[in-house]
Amino acid sequence: MILVDDNFSSIVAAVEEGRCIYANMQAFISFLISSNIGEIFSILLATLAGFPEPLTAMHLLWVNLVTDSFPATALGFNPPSPDVMQEKPRPSDEPIMSQWMFVRYCLTGTYVGIATVGIFVQHYILRGLSIQELRR
Repeated sequence: MILVDDNFSSIVAAVEEGRCIYANMQAFISFLISSNIGEIFSILLATLAGFPEPLTAMHLLWVNLVTDSFPATALGFNPPSPDVMQEKPRPSDEPIMSQWMFVRYCLTGTYVGIATVGIFVQHYILRGLSIQELRR
């Protein structure tokens, strides 16, 4: 937002818009990081276990372009929360994602990765393959 006058209400509106943009960026980035950590961990876990890739390049492309883009874009256009102007100003050096949020997303991503590889292995075991055959 560009301030065209020195009216106090214009400054308040600009601060509100800035806080809304920051909150939307935070939600957008957090969503994308949380969804991609699970993909990364599932590929890492499958590689360490000696299994074939559970997600091919086409799977990753589909997940990232089709299923992630619409929700992430919607998060970028959220309206401001009603109490956005009652919040205290955040420090200018505050990161977009706190360490606790990153740890939480890593734990969730680990769970998603383990579940993905577990379902992948279960699929082949139910079709008569052993884990040793799957590792070949």
